[in-house]
Amino acid sequence: MLLDLKHITNISVKHRLEIKKVVTLSQLKDFIQVMKIYDEHVQDIYLNLWNHLQIKDTPLSLYVGYVHDSPVSIGSLFSHEKEGLLTNLITLPEYRGMGFATQMMKYRIQEAARNGCQQVFLTASNDVSKYISEKLGFVSLGEKYDCYECTGALEK
Repeated sequence: MLLDLKHITNISVKHRLEIKKVVTLSQLKDFIQVMKIYDEHVQDIYLNLWNHLQIKDTPLSLYVGYVHDSPVSIGSLFSHEKEGLLTNLITLPEYRGMGFATQMMKYRIQEAARNGCQQVFLTASNDVSKYISEKLGFVSLGEKYDCYECTGALEK
């Protein structure tokens, strides 16, 4: 799906969810904690990424959304020149339906615009993420397909 940021003038973000860019190892562990519901083997991958995340001006940014200092939602943004890619939109099951995924999406769209992106892409891997994306102005670029990463992950 695609969102053309040249036509977006204002995306307001409610502040019920405190969103922080991952800049400390503790925040990375919070990111991993939420990601584990999606992939229980993810810890090693993201801990190995830690050194790359420390590089100034890295194109990859990880974000954690907190409610009362507890991590409940995550998202990633890869920015390169005028394009951005949103990945890893995950909210803990007990916090779903409260608008946190939408807030995380809006926040990352704003970050992409601040990074100079003119277009943002994503893959909506389920009906909920497709609904949120379309609500925010994304348009489909193709047919739905089964996302290999989440086949079975949502069944857990």
